[in-house]
Amino acid sequence: MNKTFDLDLAPYEAEELDKEATIPIINGLSDLYHPIQILADFLTLQEHYGSLSGLTVSWIGDGNNVLHSFMMTAAKLGVHLKIATPKGYEPERSVIQEAQRLSKEHGTQLVLTSDPMEAAHSSNVLVTDTWVSMGQEEEKKKRLKDFKGYQITMQNLNGVTHKTQQ
Repeated sequence: MNKTFDLDLAPYEAEELDKEATIPIINGLSDLYHPIQILADFLTLQEHYGSLSGLTVSWIGDGNNVLHSFMMTAAKLGVHLKIATPKGYEPERSVIQEAQRLSKEHGTQLVLTSDPMEAAHSSNVLVTDTWVSMGQEEEKKKRLKDFKGYQITMQNLNGVTHKTQQ
């Protein structure tokens, strides 16, 4: 298993390693993706709801590696995804383009907005992540200011749609 930070590999180097290796390479975490986290998150949702197909998940927060992994996975599982990020903290453009393609291919909805309440409305699940990731400690003060309002609160919980377990 490749934990990029331990091996000091850039994402493209991990992909190259995967092409050349004679054994499976698992990207546990990189600056661009966090696939193991998403496997755990979707497994939890599967256990809770019984089915993922048709669920609407809303992400409120940073356009980071965890979000990128949600974006690459949701449509393939039949999950609609609504994303609210502050301006300047949007997901990577290439990830957005691929997620849009996957959403179209799988018939799911992908919504990008800067309004957390819009993203939360009629969703089944609200998700967020830390605003200050490893290596961003020097940006903490600015990020705390920029992310004000991008929290999961009772106010945006009121817009959630409750889906019963199957």
